[in-house]
Amino acid sequence: MIYHLTEAGFGLCFEREPIAADGEVLFTFIGAEATRIGINGKFYPVKEGAARVPRAHLTEQFGVTAYTADGHRYHCDALAIVPEGGEGEVLLPLSDCESRLLLSLSARAREQEKRLRAVEDALARLTEECHGAPITFGGLYES
Repeated sequence: MIYHLTEAGFGLCFEREPIAADGEVLFTFIGAEATRIGINGKFYPVKEGAARVPRAHLTEQFGVTAYTADGHRYHCDALAIVPEGGEGEVLLPLSDCESRLLLSLSARAREQEKRLRAVEDALARLTEECHGAPITFGGLYES
């Protein structure tokens, strides 16, 4: 599974992914540098952006938590293991709609923060142009 680690502290995944026949599940992380993940009370190291977890350690439904070196925690989308027509199994994200909404809202919030900073900077420049910068002589203001 590929998780997108967002600035808001969430790990979002959007695509279903087949489980490899070798019995290991690969969890890949984009957006922040995770050092370990927690699944069902066990921790697994993340090396080069990915963690390998034996299929035998995973239940039918489980949650994933990613941790960075500085201790930041990302709550990731829960997953379910679903049999896929024949012999294989597929990992399926359980909160796809909510994840897309959260990602959209997070992007809109960052954009609004940028716009607010730009407006505050423009207001400061206009205030200085209208009123002029105060001139001080020995700590006293002159106008």
